[in-house]
Amino acid sequence: MPLGILNVKYNYLILILILSLASSTCWAEELNTQEQFKSLDNRIQNLKRSAVELGKEIAILEEELLFPANTQYGLYLSMDTDETYKLITVIVKLDGNVVNNYMYDVSELNALSNGAVHQLHKGNLKTGKHTLSITYMGKVGSRMTRLTNTHEFEKGNKPVFIELNLSGKELGKFGKAKEPTINVKQWS
Repeated sequence: MPLGILNVKYNYLILILILSLASSTCWAEELNTQEQFKSLDNRIQNLKRSAVELGKEIAILEEELLFPANTQYGLYLSMDTDETYKLITVIVKLDGNVVNNYMYDVSELNALSNGAVHQLHKGNLKTGKHTLSITYMGKVGSRMTRLTNTHEFEKGNKPVFIELNLSGKELGKFGKAKEPTINVKQWS
């Protein structure tokens, strides 16, 4: 075999050897990089989980700080009326100060009619006597109605939750529009 042909084959062999070593090195580096990305991704996911858990704990602590159990107070509205009564707005006064003035839309009225409960107000109260005044404005059939209810309650060292229930069936029956009644239920 002539020396030139052997030299060319030898050069090709060396070239193939160099290329295979380079590709295996790149492949090994690529595997190493993929493993690093997987490891980094796992660490990021773990950090996300930790952040969510920490956020939940902070929310609980914030709730306890803003609304301590011994001063906590909540006011809720529920309805048990027929379709002839359409609640429009509720104005809530606590010890003479307006704390909520809420206007209802159709979807909220549907939810209340189906058993939902609306949180009208939540806050902190000192121990002692308090006066709650609630004004409801609505319609029975085509007639506007306005009801005002006053409720006095004693706030002790435990949380106080009050449910105001508008109730009334057959309010517009026989062409005589009646107003709903208000039932006050206090949970301590």
